[in-house]
Amino acid sequence: MAGRVVPRAPHGAQRHPVGAGERNPP
Repeated sequence: MAGRVVPRAPHGAQRHPVGAGERNPP
């Protein structure tokens, strides 16, 4: 699971478990 999110936003996924950080990065 983490391997797939790492390339997109490793820190974002941890901060936003909902996925908001992944779809709407700051």
